[in-house]
This record gives sequence, C-alpha cells and structure tokens, in this order.
Amino acid sequence: MSLRMLNLFPSGFLSKTIGYEAIKDLYPVKRWDSNFKYCLRVVVTNGSYLLQTTNQYLRDQILYSILWKKNVQETQTLLKSQSDPDDMLKELQNIVDFAKNIPLVDDEIFHMPTFIASTLMTRDQEKYCKQSWEKALIGTLRPLIEDCPPSAEMCSFLSHHCKDQSSLPIIKDSLVYTITRILKHNFDFARTLTARTLVQDYIKALYIQDRSGESIRYFLSRVHSASAVCPHNRVLPNMVSTCITAIYSASEELPANCSEAEFDCYYTNHLRCYIVVLQNISEYSDWLYGLAQLLRPLPFPALLLIRSIFMEDISSVILKIGLHEDCEIHKQVLAVRETKDGWFDLCSPIEAVFCGSSIVWTQLLKTLMACERCKKKKLLKNLKAKHLGTCVSEALKNNKIVMDVLCLMLEWMVVEDLHQRNQIVDTLKSTEFGRNVYDEFMSRQNQLLELQRKGGPQNLSLPARGTDLDLNSMFDCGPFGNLESVDLAFTNVTDTCANTLIKLPSLKVLNLWGTQFGDSGLLIISDHLTNLQVLNLCETKVTDRGIVSLISLINLKKLNLNSTKATVRSVDVLKKKLPGLHEVDVRYSFAW
Repeated sequence: MSLRMLNLFPSGFLSKTIGYEAIKDLYPVKRWDSNFKYCLRVVVTNGSYLLQTTNQYLRDQILYSILWKKNVQETQTLLKSQSDPDDMLKELQNIVDFAKNIPLVDDEIFHMPTFIASTLMTRDQEKYCKQSWEKALIGTLRPLIEDCPPSAEMCSFLSHHCKDQSSLPIIKDSLVYTITRILKHNFDFARTLTARTLVQDYIKALYIQDRSGESIRYFLSRVHSASAVCPHNRVLPNMVSTCITAIYSASEELPANCSEAEFDCYYTNHLRCYIVVLQNISEYSDWLYGLAQLLRPLPFPALLLIRSIFMEDISSVILKIGLHEDCEIHKQVLAVRETKDGWFDLCSPIEAVFCGSSIVWTQLLKTLMACERCKKKKLLKNLKAKHLGTCVSEALKNNKIVMDVLCLMLEWMVVEDLHQRNQIVDTLKSTEFGRNVYDEFMSRQNQLLELQRKGGPQNLSLPARGTDLDLNSMFDCGPFGNLESVDLAFTNVTDTCANTLIKLPSLKVLNLWGTQFGDSGLLIISDHLTNLQVLNLCETKVTDRGIVSLISLINLKKLNLNSTKATVRSVDVLKKKLPGLHEVDVRYSFAW
C-alpha cells in the first residue's frame, strides 16, 4: 500500500508527494457548499492544502480514503514499535472498529486489518501464536472475516486453530460465516488451497465436538438456506470436492498393510466426518441429483471401496440415490460405461464386503426394474454379463425380486446359452417358492407361444376409443403369428399397451397416431420390436428421450414425428445411426 498522496499529473503545489505521516488534520470546508464549491482542507506540518472537487460525493470519497490510509499507516507504525501482545490487540481493535464504521466500500477495507494481523503472526510465531491471544484475535477480527474472503495467511492461522481441540467452542460460532462465504463464492480451489484446507479442518472440528453429526447437520442447513432450493449453485460442488479431496489426502497417510482394527480407528478419527457431510447432503432433494452425478464415477481411493466400515457408511447415501423415484437420479448407481463398475456393482452380495449388502443390492435392483423410463432389456443384459452368479445365489435364498428378474431373462431371451438357461431353471426349481414363480412363468410362456403360433390375420385395427384393456383382451385368443401391422390410431391406448405389443416380435407396421403413447412405451418397443419398419407417432406425447431410443430399431425405414416435441438434435441422431431410415416426417414439430 502506498504511504504517500500523489497526483497523477504532478504540478503546482502537488508537484511533490505528501506523506500520510505529515498530515496533521483533515476536514471538509462545508461553508462553501451552498456556492457549489466542494472543498477539502489538508493540514500538514508546514502549511495546508485546499482541494476542490466537482461534487460532494467525490469530496467525501477523497476525505475518507485519506483518513483510512492515514489510520492504517499510524497503526502499522505503532505495531512495529510495540512488543506487548495486549497493546497490539488494542491497536488492532481500533483499526477494526474504524474499518467497520468508515463509509467506504472496498476490499482493502476488510483485507488490511487481517493482513496486518497475519504479518504479526508470521513475524514472531512463538510470541503471538498463544492460545489466549489467538482467541482474542479471532474475536477481534470476526466482524471482518465474516464479510470478506480471508487471506491465505489468515486461512492458515484459522486452520491451525480448528485443530486445537480446546478452541472448538469459539471456532464453531466464529467461523460459520467465513466458511459459508468460501463455499458460496469460491470458483477454483486450485488457486485457494488454504481456503479448502480451512473448510476441511472446520468440518473435522465440528465432528470432533459432536460425533453424532448434529453440528454438521446444522451447519449444512445454514449453508443451504431455509428455501426448498439452495440459491447458491457453487455450494454443492465445492462441498463435495472438499470432502473427496480430504478423503484422498487422509487415505495417503494410511500404512500400506494396516490391520482392519487400525483402519477402523483411523477411519473413525479422520475420514468419517466427511462421509457424514455426504450423508447430510443426500437429505436435500435439490442437491441429490448433483450429488449422484458427482459420486457416479466412484471418486474414492480403491483401498476404501474394499473396507466394510466405509461401504456401510456410504451405502446410506447410495440408497438415497438408488431408491429415488426420479429415473435421472436412481440410474446414477449404474456404471458410467459397461467396462466400468458402478455403485450397483460394488453392492453386489458376492463382491461386497459389508453386512446388509444383499438388502441394499436387492432394493436398488427393485427400483431399476420398476422404473418405466429405464431400458430394462439393457439392464438385464448387464445383469447377465456381470451378476448372473449373484442372481442365482440370491434366488436360492427365496429372493422374490431376483426370481422375477431371472424369469424375465428367460422370457425375453436375454440368456441364450443353454447351459445358463438350465442353471436358472434348476435354481428356480430348487425351492418351493421358486417353483411357484417358475410355474407362473411357464404359464405365461405357454400363452405367449400360442399367441405367436403361425396363423391369424396380417393386419389388425383397434376401434376408436379403444383402451389398453381392449387391446390386451383382443390378444387373449390367438394365433397372431402372421400379424405384421397394427393400427391403434385415435384410440385411448397409453404406454401400458407396449407390454402387449412386444409379444409380437414379427410386427413391421405400427400406427399410434393421436394416442396417449409416450417415452416409457417407446423405450419398451425399441428394446423388443426390432423388425419394425414403419412407425407412426404423429400427435403423441413422445419427446427426445424416447425418440433417441429408436436407434435400436435397425430395420426402421419410415418414421412419422408430425406434431410431436421432436427436436433437430434427436432427428439428427436417428439419421446418423439408422442409415436405412429414408423418410422422417417432422412437420409442426420443433425439428421442422
């Protein structure tokens, strides 16, 4: 900071700079205000200067700026000459009070007192870094560090204080606004590593003071605000990245071959606090989707993913994500790519290392299979490739959900290998409950074979205002093995009719014009009716999400998307993925 007043264009009486130490008095000459002469008198050792400005606002701005610089210069001079910590604290209190009351808005007003304090501590740490003096210093600077981001030196000082267990009560209340400000306004922790360390140490201090997690819960409630949606977009990614970084840093300090007991003790003291933060974040519905996306790539050290205590703690977060009704949220438990593992794979009872993994995995599977927007056939193929052994093992325990999944694999011909099919059948027949499930499956399979038997009409139309029940009852009597075209135009069928239509794999033409058909039904059709050549979706409720799934229909030649919500993006995807698609009607849609 400059210690002198200077003119940008030196001339006349201001051809030389004026030191702030030479200024004896400073005041506005208000008696001339009525004549629109806004003047300011600066009294120095050997005279005075009369400065005139264009308006009162500019005069007051110059006045208080000079007063601020003069007080800072005097404070720094006094602190250099004093050695008593108590006297220094009084001087700091004076400059803080002056900064609070001065009518200037500038970052320097808040940073300068903390900079002076940081300079004192780095100058003689043994003298000033004492517990009682540090507490008094935090109390003195508290009004300023609440309203501005602390400097790197101040962050280091506050982090040191967070690690001091005897200081936890004052830290808990004094730093809440500072930590909240860092989380709300920071954009790049790579440039402010000390700020991230301060947040990590503060979280750990809260957990040490209250291991039940209530202090962390209360802190997050203040950061989130009382509204249903947090108004600060940076809070969630900053908080999650801070916790993950802290977990990685703490994990690197673990011995290479530590025992289970040693790991549990270290985890409880140094890592669990950050998992408690993630658990509390998952309680907020507006944060859950963002949290699920951030955790989907398994951003934790591999040595933690094989420890039971960690998996038990994180499983509560995974259940919050995996059991959510929103498809965009619960599908985040699946792997990013087929060659990678996701949380669903880690919770597999055969591979998992924690108690209750069977319940967690089954609940996740139940939610995924019950979702109307998830592509079930793709999920079943993934289960067959990665978890067929797990499914067989769980079916032997009379797990009804897994038994239904195995039957669906047989029904949809996901498992084509004869040996694997026989293994599934033997597993289902090995228990009384399984035999009942298998008998129900065989009953449905016999009806399906009768329905698909060669014969019957080639074209079929449902009367106007027909419903899903009407369509289902129509297919109760077969055969329909020759059926190639179904016309459901201007009926009242919905997505539910897709479960009936997939029983006709030879279907080539499907007309759904003017129905209540939507994305959920389109996802089912795209998985099963691979022989479809003509599809009419005019005036239906389909959107890009369902339209993009049509890339599975490799034989599709003609598609009508007239008067739908189709966009250019989804239509371009279809044209690139389906070279045989020669005609696409997008009139009166967003792609027109």
